[in-house]
Amino acid sequence: MKKRLLLFILFIIALQTGGGLQTAASHVERIQGNDRYETAVKISQQAFNTTETAVIARGDDFPDALSGAPLAYSLNAPILLTGKDTLNTKTKAELLRLQVKEVVLLGSEGAISKHVQASIQQLGIKVSRIGGKDRFETSARIAEEIHSVKAFVANGHNFPDALAVAAYAAKEGVPILLTNRDVLPSSTKSALSGKQTYIIGGEGVVSGSIEKLLPNASRYGGSNRYETARVVTERFPLGKDHAYVATGENFADALTGSVLAAKENSPILLVSKSSIPTSTNKIASQYTRFSILGGTASVSNSVENALPNGTALPTSSISIGMSKSTLVTKFGTPDRIDTSSKGIETYNYISDYSQYMQVGLVEGKVASYYSNGLKSKNPYGVSIGMSEGDAKSKASQVGTLISSSSTSSIYKSGSDYITLNFDTLNNKKLMSVKIENQEVYHSAYIVHSTSSQQKATIRDGYEKQILDITNAFRVAQGFQPLKDSEKATSSSRKHSEDMATQDYFSHTNLDGKSPFDRMREEGISYRSAGENIAQGQRTPSDVVEAWMRSSGHRNNILNGTYTYLGNGVAFHSTKWAYYTQNFYSTK
Repeated sequence: MKKRLLLFILFIIALQTGGGLQTAASHVERIQGNDRYETAVKISQQAFNTTETAVIARGDDFPDALSGAPLAYSLNAPILLTGKDTLNTKTKAELLRLQVKEVVLLGSEGAISKHVQASIQQLGIKVSRIGGKDRFETSARIAEEIHSVKAFVANGHNFPDALAVAAYAAKEGVPILLTNRDVLPSSTKSALSGKQTYIIGGEGVVSGSIEKLLPNASRYGGSNRYETARVVTERFPLGKDHAYVATGENFADALTGSVLAAKENSPILLVSKSSIPTSTNKIASQYTRFSILGGTASVSNSVENALPNGTALPTSSISIGMSKSTLVTKFGTPDRIDTSSKGIETYNYISDYSQYMQVGLVEGKVASYYSNGLKSKNPYGVSIGMSEGDAKSKASQVGTLISSSSTSSIYKSGSDYITLNFDTLNNKKLMSVKIENQEVYHSAYIVHSTSSQQKATIRDGYEKQILDITNAFRVAQGFQPLKDSEKATSSSRKHSEDMATQDYFSHTNLDGKSPFDRMREEGISYRSAGENIAQGQRTPSDVVEAWMRSSGHRNNILNGTYTYLGNGVAFHSTKWAYYTQNFYSTK
């Protein structure tokens, strides 16, 4: 599609240029509460807005919980924790937030008492229970709810091996059954009948004699829990971009995180509290992003800092895949949210244009980031105003170059696409940074199939974003931001709509009226004025950057005499969109 620009300018003063940026780079975030119960709640909040079902396990003992991940995932339910005799208050609050209608308790009344069950029922929530006379029978009964021709088998007297495979088992719908080291429980033997069996762990945890009793058995294990976890991660792979990190010394965080990990197609890597075991380190380098489950009492800051490709995520950095709640926690409530009927929310941070950023969220996760703000920060350490060579060198450290032109270079890092846009009129200095998970973001980014009302909503967001991006460029170049003018917006919108409807492209409309004529018709009294128009660009950032690479249009954007701006957008069925900017001053 050919993209076109025209301008009508009347300006008074010369341009000013310059600028620089401070940066930070990181790929690690932490999901934590004050204890394991609150951490489970925080994990649930990452994964679910609402859900009809929740699975609850005992928080201070692991046996009944070990087999819970595949069941919870199949029910689209979080795993929450409680005490034996008292419903945890944080868990109770989360049940209410989620608007849960049914809770499944894991374990008999000896594990979770009748009192806890009654406390949940008093909330108006239906309660069912899956439990047996022991941990083995409980796991067998859970397996009955999961229909699969395969099964994982792990030691029921320790937790690491079952947790190492929990996310994969959940994602693939494979039950986890438990055994003793040397004696196969009858309930487990019965549940395994006719299934393909995968033993998780070495002979030190599931003996060779047990292996001989299992149908169609294969073994995946190592010399210790971390080596077994490495073998499992390599043999039963999930996504290669993002991994969760949890302690291998306790069960709670990895257990409750397993459903979230499965939903995001991410493995859980096990670490010790204060170090990354050699086995885990061997596979950690293949991932570009990490989410730590639990606080520093479980996974220390030294482990956080030792993870590949970054240290703890500072409040000034952002990552693709970050949850909405984490985004708001780190950056605050956005100044404006623009919505799209196709599942995109655009969070706009505009209170300080020098730190301007635009964040696109799909299904509650960050799917895109854009900024041209002078002091904005991104997770890849490239800086607005940086030379082309330095920016490319920095980006090549985290991604692979897949496309390059005179105006931009695109790098791929995992599933992230990092676009560096260069200022061709200012020594090709870095103009802006855009980061997208294109598979998620582009599939949602559709305008032309929407209704007229929905298009109008998207149009309003486009017009505001064009103002913001224009102002961020002005502030970066030392100018004051322009004020939004309703009258100029009306004039601009009418001209864009006229061009789209009448199928022409010109500053002068088919009635012979100039931009100045149209602004006067809107009741605008001006001392100086100007207009930019464009056709064909798909996003607000695309069109403003195109104007910035055209000297006449750039002169309008960086004209120090202007004080007001109105932007008008009209969508076209084949030419995407028409854009108009009306600038003016009254002094």
